Amino acid sequence: AKRMQATFIILAYNLSQLLHAESSQNQANDDPKKPQQDRAADKKREKRQKELKGKVESRGGQLPLLRAVPQKASQLSVKFYRWLAQHLYDTSPWRVALGRLQQLYSRY
Repeated sequence: AKRMQATFIILAYNLSQLLHAESSQNQANDDPKKPQQDRAADKKREKRQKELKGKVESRGGQLPLLRAVPQKASQLSVKFYRWLAQHLYDTSPWRVALGRLQQLYSRY
């Protein structure tokens, strides 16, 4: 049962990553000047990165290169998961749901 639970968690995670990539690509194709991004999460990630760098440098160390190079976040935001949960039970078309996601990202 534990192995099945782990498998389903991994499956749900991978499917949500694929859906996020698909929604980002669709939004970029529709309006290349306004890509779909969760700017609030990006700002928080940058802030944490600066704080970590400051702590390491204050101790006389150097931030490892893998931590210093900006990488794509492997963790999706709570906003995306809430939107996904709502969209799974909603019968609205894909374009309408993408519009709602864009509005959600632009609000915060």
